[in-house]
Amino acid sequence: PVAVLLFLVGSGYASESKVIAVTGESLIALDNTFVAVGSAFKSGCDSKVIPVADCSSWRTFGKKYQQAEPLARDLLKVADQNQDAELQKQVVAMLSKFTLDLAAFAALVGVK
Repeated sequence: PVAVLLFLVGSGYASESKVIAVTGESLIALDNTFVAVGSAFKSGCDSKVIPVADCSSWRTFGKKYQQAEPLARDLLKVADQNQDAELQKQVVAMLSKFTLDLAAFAALVGVK
């Protein structure tokens, strides 16, 4: 799923007319990966297999993601309704950052 996320979010840059469709698919994949990585972190942190510092970093990322993801969905709707290519690019950039960060956490816990 992480490789698919990187491809889908990255493809948003290729064509402005496809940003909304690609990003909508990316949000679903991003959410699914976030849940899978979160589950792996919960298990690993609860059992003390994952270092405390990594658990803390995950918690910080998770809070940011949970706040930003609904905002990204709303912004995509606004961008689509207003045909605002600049806003679309900004949301895709934000999602790309979350995707890269999530990929690093996924690698820590072996989620592919």
